[in-house]
Amino acid sequence: MFEHDLTDPHDVGLNAERLAAIPQYFQQNYIDRGKLPCVATLVSRGSEVALEDYSGTTHIGEGEPIGPHTIFRIYSMTKPVTSLAAMMLFEEGKLRLDHEVSRFIPEFADVQVFDGGNREDYTTRAPDRPMTILDLFTHTSGITYGFLMQDEPDAIYRKHKIGAPTETLLEMSQRIAKLPLSFSPGTQWGYGHSIDVLGAIVEIVAGQPLDEFFRERIFGPLGMDDTDFWVPENKIDRLMACYNKHPLTGEISMSDAAGKESKLYSKRPKL
Repeated sequence: MFEHDLTDPHDVGLNAERLAAIPQYFQQNYIDRGKLPCVATLVSRGSEVALEDYSGTTHIGEGEPIGPHTIFRIYSMTKPVTSLAAMMLFEEGKLRLDHEVSRFIPEFADVQVFDGGNREDYTTRAPDRPMTILDLFTHTSGITYGFLMQDEPDAIYRKHKIGAPTETLLEMSQRIAKLPLSFSPGTQWGYGHSIDVLGAIVEIVAGQPLDEFFRERIFGPLGMDDTDFWVPENKIDRLMACYNKHPLTGEISMSDAAGKESKLYSKRPKL
């Protein structure tokens, strides 16, 4: 985040007392109770910033106070950045939302839909229609995640280790195309690796790795100098700690990924 000059909330039609209650609420209900180590809050109207507050520290109950200098992991917020990159290519006439995914990744021409069974023995059927670029944007592609634990298709993803840290976006997308979709494109909504496949298409159309496209076309022009897939050694002391919550016990522990690795796993950006 950046540190901004604050405007009087009343000048932009906001209530100063109600704004002040926002960081107080998170301090009392989340930070003081050990649910979160910190909260950064910014409220603006138009281009005027009426509230900017940094509460808490880089670790739960300890560490350094956070501030505009703190670097946070954005995880799936990489998805809208990837979508922005694709829309830039759309504006340049290099792809269309109704283009079939197989136009760029031929393996998707033969993709099938899960039609019964289990991860070891299942049947498939042809999709009702081809998967499009728009399906990737809107998570209506039928592509799933292996960690959802909700149906057999994501169990199949786990079996095949989709999301392995040793493969590129394109390599992963090509493997996804050989596995069954959870549903026929356009018939349902389902969270999954859709934006990873969209990222692979951005690389193909732009002719450069996704991280380079981000830096040259988005982060650089916007002055987002601290946003990248990796945190360089000279900025590692500004990186916020990362925590996991156990799905059964609710116990909070520091993530193993609390080192300098931010979001890039070996060859493949995680979106």
